Amino acid sequence: LYASSTRSGERAGQLVHAERDSLAELPPIRTVLRFGKRLEARKLPVHVVVHLTEVGTLEVSCRSLTTEHRWRLQFQLRDQGTVADDAEQPEQAEVESVISEAQLAAAVDALQAVFPSGASAAAGDPLTLTRVLEERLGTGKDAWPVTTIRKLWDTLWQGQAQRGGSAQHEARWLNLSGFLLRPGFGAELDDWRIQQLWKLKTQGPRFPKAAQCRVEWWNMWKRVAGGLTRQQQVQLHTEVAPYLLPRLKAKLKSAPKAGPQELREYWQLMASCERLSAEMKAELGNALLSAIVKGKATEVEIWALGRLGARAPFYGPLNCVVARDVVEEWIEAVLATPWNKPGATSFTLVQLGRCVGDRERDLDPQLRARIAERLKPLPAGERAARLVTELVPLGTQERARILDESLPAGLQIRADAVK
Repeated sequence: LYASSTRSGERAGQLVHAERDSLAELPPIRTVLRFGKRLEARKLPVHVVVHLTEVGTLEVSCRSLTTEHRWRLQFQLRDQGTVADDAEQPEQAEVESVISEAQLAAAVDALQAVFPSGASAAAGDPLTLTRVLEERLGTGKDAWPVTTIRKLWDTLWQGQAQRGGSAQHEARWLNLSGFLLRPGFGAELDDWRIQQLWKLKTQGPRFPKAAQCRVEWWNMWKRVAGGLTRQQQVQLHTEVAPYLLPRLKAKLKSAPKAGPQELREYWQLMASCERLSAEMKAELGNALLSAIVKGKATEVEIWALGRLGARAPFYGPLNCVVARDVVEEWIEAVLATPWNKPGATSFTLVQLGRCVGDRERDLDPQLRARIAERLKPLPAGERAARLVTELVPLGTQERARILDESLPAGLQIRADAVK
């Protein structure tokens, strides 16, 4: 396959002559189609069908020449392999797991059975819904392509009124909603989807006394935070910060008490809101640092400090990056503290001290050298030290750890957007 950003005017089926340098060769397509009995490999002749959508993208499908089956090919641009290996390799294009139209329709039916639209009565079990979806789609949920999960979210949204059926229904709806719409951007119509979801913000959980519903409520907003505007993230900060910042504790006199799991979700949510101002992030980070220095911080809180002070935001603007001198003070305090949780602490130090090739954000070279020396003796320490001292792109697992979960299959954050 070849692509061109300069040629135009050709018609489908037309034979054209082109200069070699006017075309860019694409990587070969490789895929496995799920068909027939499991564990049985067979060759299947197909016809490749290409359709130009209304938004200007190409849908490529394989249509079986011997059966009625049809499979849509889902493309991605993601590196593969381990953290140590894939970060050193150039990005490769390959085809994602193929979800057939029949599999997608079966998954939609399963969703509608638990969360039907309109006045239909729910018949499915919310507790087993995720497992049923994995069975009908033929793969684990982390491998569901982004086009598939967005279509499933559209179905889930149509049945959002049914989350009021029980606390179990609401917890499952909130959990799936955040998972299917994560990270809140990257696919067509995601802006519209986030606008629809934000309408629920004023309602709050339907079962606020159920701890799991409250946890899943905040977990959902954490997962889609990248699609929220700055104003929306500030609103979340206004609601959550009194539980996290000592100077705002007085506002909690009439507020319900938050349990440990909810507090962890609050920290993850705030750390995921990269459009908050640098000053807001610095205040949150200072509150976290106090717990870390005292040895009372959980791994989630240590992770949150790294996300708040990261030199390379995942999606946020550079003017919201915490000032270099503030982060250098954090690092000095962490280096002087015994590491009760070395794995989490080392990863956070990498985020705080990572080399990004920008003198406004890069820390003092001598400090980065000290960080590297502290990291090298640890497991995967050589790799961590390189990230601090050299301009090295992150690997797939490292990006997933920053997000606290993997990106949807088929989505990739551009390398030049996270330097």
